[in-house]
Amino acid sequence: MPKENYAAVAICYNEEIDMAAFLTVNSRYVSQIVIVDDGSTDGTEKVVKDFIERNKDVEVLFIKKKRKPNEYFSDQRNYGISMTTKDFIFHLDIDEFISEELFNECCKAELSGYDAVKYKRRNHFLGVPMFYGNWSSWHRTHFARANLIMFGDRMHESIIYDYDGKVYVTDAYTLHLNESCY
Repeated sequence: MPKENYAAVAICYNEEIDMAAFLTVNSRYVSQIVIVDDGSTDGTEKVVKDFIERNKDVEVLFIKKKRKPNEYFSDQRNYGISMTTKDFIFHLDIDEFISEELFNECCKAELSGYDAVKYKRRNHFLGVPMFYGNWSSWHRTHFARANLIMFGDRMHESIIYDYDGKVYVTDAYTLHLNESCY
C-alpha cells in the first residue's frame, strides 16, 4: 500500500494542544512522521512521547532543533526532509490534516508515475471553512518525491522545485484548522 512509502514533515513550537490530533489523524495516511521542534516549552514533547508509546505502527521522529541566528522555518523544514526515509513526503503544519480524498488522489498520482501533487488547503476560522479570499483557490505542491522539493524564505516558506517532472493537480485538500476548535 502506498502509505508505506509516505512520510509527513512538520515543524513546531509549543503545539501541545494541537499535536495529539495531528499525529492521530495523519498517522492514518503515512508510515513516518518527522517533527522538528524549535525549543517548545510546553508539553509538546510529552504528547509526542505518549503517542509513540501507544502507536507502534507509525515511526515518529521528534527532533529538537532550535533555530540559530539567521536560520528560518524553511531551514527546519529542510532538516526534517533530510531525516525522512520514505519516497514521498507530505509537507504539513501541525494544525493541518490530510483528508482521505487527498490521500487517495496522492496514491493515484504516485501509481500513475507522477512526481508531485499540487493540492488545496481548506482553511477554517472559528470552526467554519473559508471559501473566499486568496487561499480558497490556492494550489501548492506539498506532496512530492523526497528529493525534489526544498523550502526557502523566513516564514510562509516558499517552495524550491528541483525537477521538471510530472505534477498532478487535484482539487482535494488538507484541512487547515488554524485554531484548536477540533
